[in-house]
Amino acid sequence: KVPEEFVVQHPTNGNPPTLFLVLRDLVCGVKRNKFTVTERDQISSFLERAFVRLEAWFQWFNTTQSGKDMSSYYWHGRDNATTRELNPKTLSSGLDDYPRASHPSEEERHLDLRCWMLLGADCMYSISKLLRKEKELGTVWQYE
Repeated sequence: KVPEEFVVQHPTNGNPPTLFLVLRDLVCGVKRNKFTVTERDQISSFLERAFVRLEAWFQWFNTTQSGKDMSSYYWHGRDNATTRELNPKTLSSGLDDYPRASHPSEEERHLDLRCWMLLGADCMYSISKLLRKEKELGTVWQYE
């Protein structure tokens, strides 16, 4: 049985946005003509329909997972009151036992989440360019 601490999900804690890996591959494939015309049209149609939700998802990460300093991010949900662990787990990051600060706080900066944010910003930029949403380029996809 999975221990309770590993099951609970909190709406303030983000998990790695791995969907951006697939989206990046799809956009790159479209740009490099790796798909048939029909497949390209289906991918573009999907991206057009999903764009508003992808934008909201990216902005959720960009605001809720940001740190105190500009361009800093940290995985929320670490227990700063625990006395059982020297280095409290970062379950939401997917790297539970990755070495982090021993005393969780809003001062933390997690490079792995910053890399995810860069990937997300790059994906959203590429999708908006592919969908010819030029007026949105350069304003929405800047990660803080």
